[in-house]
Amino acid sequence: MDMPKPALEHRLLQRMIGEWFGPEKLHPSQMNPDGTQAIGHITNRFALNGFVLFHDYEQQRDGKPVFYGHGVIIWNAKEQCYIMYWFHSSDLPPAFLKGTFVDDLMTFQTEDTRTKVRTTWDFSRYGQYTSRIETSEDRRNWRPFIEATYIRKH
Repeated sequence: MDMPKPALEHRLLQRMIGEWFGPEKLHPSQMNPDGTQAIGHITNRFALNGFVLFHDYEQQRDGKPVFYGHGVIIWNAKEQCYIMYWFHSSDLPPAFLKGTFVDDLMTFQTEDTRTKVRTTWDFSRYGQYTSRIETSEDRRNWRPFIEATYIRKH
């Protein structure tokens, strides 16, 4: 019996592989009333024979790590969407997000939390990507939370 092989949807994640870093703008929010600047460090790698992408994140402020995150991204063929499980170093529970990858844009949204979160990654420029995280109470009025541009380390 032949073992399954990653589908096209898994291979689309290839453009995310590698180490990335860049400046982040944190907009005013309940977590950070004045907003601030930070530096994000990201490492993306395939696991489990190319069926899973691990997304490891570290945020630094004033040269010190202040926040960590770990995402597990899979393709759900039955529902025809990407799924991300997001774990982080805060007192909030892990997040469950569903997403799409259309052209150069990967977009995820939370499904089950009071405050909705939408994350958009734009891979339209070679060697970098932009990230925008927004929040909403009603899925109609979105507020920017974090905006960043990450450059691939070589």
